[in-house]
Formats: sequence, structure tokens, C-alpha cells
Amino acid sequence: MVAWLLASMAMLSGAEEVSATELYLWELERRGLTELLEIYCERGLAAADTPTERRLLLAERLSDSLARRAMTTAETKRRASLWRRSLETIDAELARTDDVRLRRSLQLLRAQRLAQRGRWTSGWRELLPPSEASRAVDDFRESLTLLQQLRPGEANTTSDEDEAPSDGVPDSSLQRLVGNIALSLAEETQETSRDRQMLLRQAVKALSEATSSSGVDMANAEVMLDLARAQRLLGDDATAGRTLATLHEGRSDLASDDRQRLDGERIALLLERGETDEAQRILESEPERDRQPGWMGLQRVALFHAQANRPTSPAEQVESESDAIGVLDRLEQTGPMQAILQARRLFAAQASKVTKRNPPEWRRAARLFERAGRPEQAAEMFARAARERSSDQVTLALDAARNWSEVGQHRKAMELLAETSRRVSEESSASRLLWEAARAANRAYAADPSTERMEAYDRLLGEHRERFPDDRRRHDVTFLLGKLRHAEGDFAEAIELWRSIPKEHGLAKHVPTLILEAYRGSLEPLDATAPMVTRERAATLVNDLEAWVSAGTIGRLPMSAKDRVDAIILRSMILLDPRLDRPREAVELLETLSDDPQGDGESRSRIAPLMLYGKLLQDPRSDVSGDVDKVLAARMPARLEGLRLVNEAALTLPAAERSGVVAIAKRLASGIRTDELDNDQEREARIELVLTEVLSGNREILAKVASVLEDDIGRSPRAQEAVAIAGLGTSHWTAAAEQLRKMASNLRKTSPLWYRSRLGLIESLRKSGQTEEARRLLTVLETLYPDLGGARLRQRFQRERAELGR
Repeated sequence: MVAWLLASMAMLSGAEEVSATELYLWELERRGLTELLEIYCERGLAAADTPTERRLLLAERLSDSLARRAMTTAETKRRASLWRRSLETIDAELARTDDVRLRRSLQLLRAQRLAQRGRWTSGWRELLPPSEASRAVDDFRESLTLLQQLRPGEANTTSDEDEAPSDGVPDSSLQRLVGNIALSLAEETQETSRDRQMLLRQAVKALSEATSSSGVDMANAEVMLDLARAQRLLGDDATAGRTLATLHEGRSDLASDDRQRLDGERIALLLERGETDEAQRILESEPERDRQPGWMGLQRVALFHAQANRPTSPAEQVESESDAIGVLDRLEQTGPMQAILQARRLFAAQASKVTKRNPPEWRRAARLFERAGRPEQAAEMFARAARERSSDQVTLALDAARNWSEVGQHRKAMELLAETSRRVSEESSASRLLWEAARAANRAYAADPSTERMEAYDRLLGEHRERFPDDRRRHDVTFLLGKLRHAEGDFAEAIELWRSIPKEHGLAKHVPTLILEAYRGSLEPLDATAPMVTRERAATLVNDLEAWVSAGTIGRLPMSAKDRVDAIILRSMILLDPRLDRPREAVELLETLSDDPQGDGESRSRIAPLMLYGKLLQDPRSDVSGDVDKVLAARMPARLEGLRLVNEAALTLPAAERSGVVAIAKRLASGIRTDELDNDQEREARIELVLTEVLSGNREILAKVASVLEDDIGRSPRAQEAVAIAGLGTSHWTAAAEQLRKMASNLRKTSPLWYRSRLGLIESLRKSGQTEEARRLLTVLETLYPDLGGARLRQRFQRERAELGR
């Protein structure tokens, strides 16, 4: 069919071609070939020789297809793009033509499309981002302005009526569009505003003219329904009633949708008059099976809210609202989303009425706002009710916090819960409120980390621990305090807190892993920028870890198999610190893990780089080819760690003795694939790869290392060291000295990198002829830091001493 149509169209021209095009596009749409339809339209519009009538048809169908897709697209950016393209299609045709008739048709099309987007946005606004939801008013206004420009006598500049260009759109249709959009815009405007009244009067005038010019008949039912609605909203109930009565007389001739709209308008009018019994009679007069899904539920919600507003007892009002909630619950399970959203709006309107009563019923309003899907407004109402110090203020405060948390207002939730906790006398309730306040503070900190939010979280946990030392949540509080201390860097306090948790507690199973993490955090093992750990402290930590592994517990808590491996690896990392001169023990420990048949791939990936580093610290000339192969067989992050550690091993050696270790580094560098690393790892890999080339004496890299690492020098001591080594390697002593001074000023004293920067500065000063300054630094270093960072750096220190004749 599609191919035949295309072949036939090639033989047509003029009006026949337009008709054939319309038939072809209809066939594409019927078959769901949306993409092909849009491509066909775009190609036709791109062709310069496409006739005007056909261009108008193609623009209309392309714009319509894009708009339809926009209305069924969930992704916000994609939806915005489709709407924009839909309007741009029309704008492009407007920009290319001066033909008055064609421009009128295109302007009408643009007005219709804007109104279409406005109605869709208004209908779904609760589910849209605020920036998008607020656009409906602007769309309606722009559409209305365009339509007013097209009214007879405004857009038509021809004086001879017989020669006036016609766009084929009767004036009654324009009037209907103006009235419909004015009504839509009025419904988006505040009820008490003068603009709303003016828009409603405009809608009534335009819709009345549309019906008078085309006659009152059943084919005109939708216009009359809009007219009746505008009259009712304007407050002219009598005229609205007459309009609806006229329609009701010909009810049997109406389509099903129009009959339901008619009943809906009649019910709305009766509810405004307070005639709820008659409204209920209409509601139940037609079997539910004849209604569209959701229609009955929506009207019942409206009815129950109207009954709740009658001057009856508060108990009866609440009962009516409870009935409405029950209907909404059922509607949300089976009804269409549009009906659900409209029902929720009725709940929001009812909640607003309740808040304006004297005295305002905050609790009742809160429940209504909650069912309306307005959590922020519900939270405000719950909070006001809680602050009235009623008997159920605990429940109200928790409800407010729950609703605030839904919209990310964790700070407000925290403040209300803490405030209520201090006001409640019953201890278990006060404890629960303060605990929930602390959790809200934690969520606030997680969403936006800041010192202020961390302090608030810390304060609430501390308050709970102090006020309720015997509460059943006390160990949960202790656990969280430990995590907070760990995040603050107070590892010793974190460990003490975690150790106090009894082994029977549900969180105890996490404690061994956390304690090992705290040990690692306190030591920063194998971090060249970390300060030196004293031999005594290191020995204590090594002994603790050995005792835990032997006993299979950390304190009183059992270690998992993973904890055991982590403890052994951590112990070996401490022993691999070059300042302790104990690499042999580390290698022996790692060998026990390497030989473990139960070891997993992740453990082997962690062990391989450490084993290679340990053997190179023992003897830089040893055969480690097998260990290199294991590193290259490991995962990419482990390969990067292997390269970093081998570079570190090379940096502990004099320049003349590095070649063998640097050759190993170059072999590892060949196995690095930066596309398998995350952003931070990729930056680290770039620095390590350049450092390897610098250590190998690559002249090309030595000459331009500063520019290659330009983005990293300001934030990476490792990059700074690479630049300094390049300066020493190219005899740029002054530049190297300047770089080393900057580097040392930003490093923590007694770290390996700080020692190397001091010794490098002494070397550069000596070679540039500043021997006295070099000797002074040598004396300061020897006097204040006699350990000198381990045996390798002590040897380098002794060589510098000899060169300076000390």
C-alpha cells in the first residue's frame, strides 16, 4: 500500500498531490511508522519546489507527530526537545513566507500547538519538574495572543471583503479556540484575581459567539459544555444551568464522552449550590459499566468533599473525607492517571479550605494534603499540629518528618523531631524522636556534606547517648558515632567506640571490618605523603594484627575470612614501610596468602603488587619476573598500584642504581590501559607513566615534563616530584630547587616524599654552588630528624654529607 501510494504520487500535481500526500501520511500513521512519517515530512519541507498547500500539510503533520511523541515521552530533556522541534517546524515555515493566507494558517497552527502543550502540561503538572509545570500559563497566554491577532478585522488588511484571503477556518472555530484557551488560562489563575474574572468573561463571550454563529445543536455539544463551565466558574449559575438543560434535552443524541462531561458539569453545578442529594442521584443514575474508567471515582470524590463542607458536625465532615480517601485509594489502583491527578487536586483544594477555617484544623488539612500528593504542604500542617502540644504530638512530628524527607527537607525534619523530643516527657517516645532526628541529620549530611551538618549530626548522637544511656538503641548510636569519628579522621576514638558494641548486637558483624579500615586510615600505609609512624607504634599495630589473626577475633568479635585476609595484608603493608626496614617479614606474610588455595581473585590482585614491592625493597637486583607477570595478569587498578610501588622502590635508590627497577616499571607501564580506569585512577596513571619515563632518563619527556603535567602540578605532590627529578636530570639546578621548596612546603613532615624533597633540595643547592645553604639544611635535617626515613634515605644522606665534605 505504501509503495503503491508513493508511485502514484509521482504522477500527480496540485490539489491531487496534496490529497495523495494526506492519504500517504494517514497510511503511515495507521501503521505506526512514525519515524518514516517524520522523515518524509522533513524531506518534503527541505525541497525548495514543494507547493505551498503541500508544505502546509507537511508542516502540520510533522509538528503534530513531534507533539504526540513529546506527550508520551517520560524523559524531561527528550520531551523538551520534541516540543521545541514541533514549534520550530511551524516557525521555519513562517520565516520563509510572506503569503498572508499561509501565514494565518501557520499562526493558527502555532496557537493550537501551544494550547495543546499547555493543556498537556496542566493535566500532568504534579508529575513534572517545577520549571516545566509552570510553563502552562505562558503557553496559554501566547496562544491566546496569536488567536486574537487572527480575529476578523485584526489580521486581515484587505478592504474588499470579496477579495479577503480565506484560510479555510470559519470564524466560529476561531471563537471556539479563543474561548477554550481563555477558559484553560482562567483555570490556571488564582480564583480571587481580577485576571481570572476577565478571562472567564472573555471565554463566555467567545464561546457564546461560537454557538450563536453555528447554531445550538448536538454537534456543537463540546462548545456548549465549555460555555457552561465558564459560566459556572464566573458565578452565573442560572445561565450555566440553562445551557446544561438545553444539552440535557438532547442527551440521547450526544456521544458517550459528551454525556459524561454533561453529567460532570451538572454535578459540579449542583455541588456548588449545595444540592448534594440531587448530585448523588445523577451520579448513580447510569450504570458504572457505561462510564469511562475513573469517571465514577472522580465524581464521588467531588461529592464527598462537598458533603464534608456542609454545616454538619465535625465527625460527619471527617467521615465524608474518609469516604473520599477510600474512593481515591480504589481509583489509584485501577483508574487512569488523569482521573487520579484530578481527584488529588480536589483533595488539595479541600485541604486549603480546611486551613482557612477558624480555628484552622492543621491535622485534618495535613491528611488531605498527604492524599493530594503534596508532601511539603502536608509536612507543614503536621508540624503546626505537633507544635500545638497535643497528646499525639509524637505521631504528628514523625508524620511531618516523613513527608519532609520525601522532598529532601531533612533539616526541617531534624529540627522538628529534636524539638519535640525535648518537649515530650515519656522517655521511650523522646528517645525515638531524638533517634529519628539524628537519622534525618545523617540524611541531610549525606545529601550535602558540610561541617555544619556534620556537627549537627554529631550533636544529636551525643545528646541521645547522654540522655538515654540505657535505651535499646544505645549501641546503634555508638555504632554511628564510630562511623562519624572515622569520617572526621579520629580513628582511635572510632575504634574504641566500635569495640564497646557487644557481640550479640546485630551490627557487631560489621565491626571487625570497620576496625581494620580505621587502622588503615590511621596508618596511611605505603602513602609517600603520610607522616612516619614510630617504630614503637608500628610494632604495637603489627602485634595487634598478629594476635587477632591467631585468635580469629577482633576484641570479642569473630573475624570473617575476608577480615582475616585484610588483617594480614594490612600487617604486611605496615612492614613494607621503607622507614621500618622490615620487608622480609612482609614478603613471608604475603607468601602465606599466595599459597592459600581458598584465596579469591580480588585478594590475589591486592597481594601481587605488594609482593613485588617487598622483594624489590629487599634486593633491587633480585629476579622478580614471575611477580611482574602476576601483576600484569591482575585487574587494571592492581597493575596501576604495581607501577606506583615499583616507581616508589626506584625513588628510594640513588639515580645510578635505578636502571634495573626502572626497567621493571617500564614493563608494567606497557600493560596500563587508561580506558579501564575511572577518572581519578586515569589521572594517577598519567602521572605514574610520566614519572617512569622521567626515571628512565627519556630526554624528550625530561624536556617537556612540566607542560605534560601542567594540570596536575598544582594538586599532586607526585607530579611535583616528577618535575623536580626532571630538573635535576637536565642540570636545571635552580628550577629544581624552586620546585622542591614548593613541594616541601605542602607536604607533611617525616613523610617519605618530604624526606626526598629535602635531600633533593640539598643536592640541587650543592650542584648549583650554594654549598653553605646545602650544609645548613643538612645539619637541620640530621639534628631534628635523625631517623631520616629509613636505611635507603640514610645512605643517600651520607652520600650528600660526603660530597659536602662534612
